[in-house]
Amino acid sequence: WRRLTMAGAAVGMVAGAVVAFVWGQSWGAEKQPLDVTLGLFGGEHLYEIIPGFAVCLVLAVVVSLITPQPPAKAMEEYDDMLDSLATGEARDRSSEEPAAA
Repeated sequence: WRRLTMAGAAVGMVAGAVVAFVWGQSWGAEKQPLDVTLGLFGGEHLYEIIPGFAVCLVLAVVVSLITPQPPAKAMEEYDDMLDSLATGEARDRSSEEPAAA
């Protein structure tokens, strides 16, 4: 997603990992005290990556929307990357200055 920010990606990954870990520890296949399947999969265990991914996606979008947009240079590099994937031709960046750390 073009508008994704570093903060959004970081928050999404950490929150998704925490949710997946807690879900797996609390409602793992061998510890299923509740039927937390939401009626999916015929009553089988809901794999923890599903709620982890959902939380990751929602928080990545929300945090990205409330933080400033990525710099124009990052947006240009993103667009160049998409263009090179579509055309199969990479742009030569050897003459450009390296990004500051």
